Amino acid sequence: MNYLDLINIKYSCRKGLFVLIVIFMTLLVYVLNLNMYESFNTYGYVQDELLNIKISIETPDMLTNLKYVKIGSNNYKTEIKEISDVLLDEENLINYQIVKMKIDERLNNNQVFEICIFYNEEKVYKKILKLLF
Repeated sequence: MNYLDLINIKYSCRKGLFVLIVIFMTLLVYVLNLNMYESFNTYGYVQDELLNIKISIETPDMLTNLKYVKIGSNNYKTEIKEISDVLLDEENLINYQIVKMKIDERLNNNQVFEICIFYNEEKVYKKILKLLF
């Protein structure tokens, strides 16, 4: 094979384009079927094997649509044991509730954790449709 033979090679664009379209469509379907969550970051502590968290009442659906809690790099399913009445933080003038949750793992008493609460599970395509319409 010489240089002129290499220049005159005929390529099949249709096959390559078909493969790229199939790969793109597969990735698009996979991404659109992923679940998304809304999240809320806060701090909490453990007392009597229950996780105590102060949650602002600005998002009332957080507790009803709670999916799981992330502490560090671990995800935990939770069970809400007790919800306090609405309280007022007089320094910041914010209404909040203290929520006591039972988690699957045993944690040390009086240990403070950075907690991320995930709620409102929704598919990506539904979220996009809400944004468009």
